[in-house]
Amino acid sequence: MTRKAGLEEGAEPLDGIIVGELPSDVFARRFGNYFFSDIDLNSSESIISTLRQVAVVCSGLDSEVDVFASSSRRFLARLDNEASWPREIKKLSREMWVDGDTGGMFIIDRRKKWVIYQARPVDLAVLAVDCHADLRGISAVRDSFFTIGDVKNWLSLRTARDRELVDVFGSGFLSALVESYS
Repeated sequence: MTRKAGLEEGAEPLDGIIVGELPSDVFARRFGNYFFSDIDLNSSESIISTLRQVAVVCSGLDSEVDVFASSSRRFLARLDNEASWPREIKKLSREMWVDGDTGGMFIIDRRKKWVIYQARPVDLAVLAVDCHADLRGISAVRDSFFTIGDVKNWLSLRTARDRELVDVFGSGFLSALVESYS
């Protein structure tokens, strides 16, 4: 089920977030793990489905998330365990586009165990997680996200693929990402 009504009185879902720009740390508090993705959060069914798996692993089947527009920090919807997250998030993205908002979004677990933030669909997304489960054990997480350890390996420039990834993202950007999230 999806609810678009405003937040409850006294709700503070944006605690722990500083809307900023990567490669800087965009969160006011430290999380246990960080994962990064260059996939468009607004429209990628695979990444949204992966987030659903993360939610179930970290919060159980009764997980709920709040979805916000990154640019305005405007509340868009609350999604519960019965909602089709890929369909609803893609629908919210289309509504944002119609409203002239071409920015990204962020999704916050109601229990504040995880949050994903992407400033614009063309930017990296960062998934911050406080969950004791090994999320790298989920194949969809391995397929959709990379870690600071991966970035450190790329910066070693040992392989042609490492050099290609450093060229794409920029060594300065990747080095600053490592510094901010290590």
